[in-house]
Amino acid sequence: MMDRKTAQKARPWWSMVLFLPGSLGVLMAECAVRISPEVVPFLGAAGVLFPASWLLLVLGTLGALRSRKWKWTLLGLLLIGISLPHAQSTWGWTMPGTTMSNATALPAKQLKVVSWNVRQFNRFAWIGIPAVPDSILAWMKRSNADVICIQETYMEATQGREARSNPWMSRGMLKRGTGMPFLAEEFDLGRGTDKLFGLTVLSRYPVLKMESLPFENDRNNSAMSVDLAIGSDTVRIFNVHLSSIGFEESDYEDAQNVTDEEARNRILQRLQLAWEKRSSQARKVANAASISPHPVVLAGDFNDTPVSYAAEQMTGSLVDAYQRSGWWNSPALGGTYQGDLPFLRIDQMWHSPELSCESYETADVALSDHRPIVGTFAFSATP
Repeated sequence: MMDRKTAQKARPWWSMVLFLPGSLGVLMAECAVRISPEVVPFLGAAGVLFPASWLLLVLGTLGALRSRKWKWTLLGLLLIGISLPHAQSTWGWTMPGTTMSNATALPAKQLKVVSWNVRQFNRFAWIGIPAVPDSILAWMKRSNADVICIQETYMEATQGREARSNPWMSRGMLKRGTGMPFLAEEFDLGRGTDKLFGLTVLSRYPVLKMESLPFENDRNNSAMSVDLAIGSDTVRIFNVHLSSIGFEESDYEDAQNVTDEEARNRILQRLQLAWEKRSSQARKVANAASISPHPVVLAGDFNDTPVSYAAEQMTGSLVDAYQRSGWWNSPALGGTYQGDLPFLRIDQMWHSPELSCESYETADVALSDHRPIVGTFAFSATP
């Protein structure tokens, strides 16, 4: 029969099996949010894997504690403490006693914001059900939002020589279908003779000003901001669409063919290029938000996870609204992507500390390859 010392030595092997890859993964993820992919390629992958790495680290640390391996336990607790903010942004935790904003306890006004990449309103019938555009508009109207930020808007002309009598989508259809009287658009990246592609903001409140934020390194993506007059107050809304990987059908086939070195290299190159593009784009958007003279709500398709260099740029002046989503989220991890990796939260919403995020949710709606996100914000009215 083993004595106590022998038993203690026999126990910790499983904790180290979990602890070592978990701690390495968390360390790399912490580096990934601080070091641009432009400097160190492929660090972004560690951010994608952060949820698994963090769980391994926690389980490994508990195993080390149980086995009385104090050095490993202390190291694990240190790494858990360092990475706790990113664990919060992954699971939506709010620590007890945490103040989410500087807004007053009883704010006088609320603003409900929806953000959704609608994938061109299913123009190419990716989803094999009828009347997807009408269903999208109907859901937007039922959301009872005050502001709707749309990415991958596709519209056709209804006036002029190129007008279509039965357009797929138009400005008038958007306004009527959502019940929103005000519309602003950023279509410089995709303006044809009779077709428009880009970003749209719909609002119940008048638009005082609109600005475009073009991305010099990507003609297919951009950002925009609008100033909304909410009574005597002004709130600035940013609608953002950062660079995607841009996978074609052949790329998905390459991703599954892991034994083909040439295919692997093509996938890695696409991933790296997208991470690099988003780095500079996120810095540009974050800088524009930081100098806003008005409270900000920034929402859109980041094409990147909350543990990423792009998302980390927002933390300088903004708060992640997802931290008001509660302990358990459905879909899991607040996932907004409806593809092969459904747990990815690549659509995000951030806000100024002057605003209080009262609620946040990921709507489980299957009308695009993205799920819509919804945030409700409160703020004190100007006397």
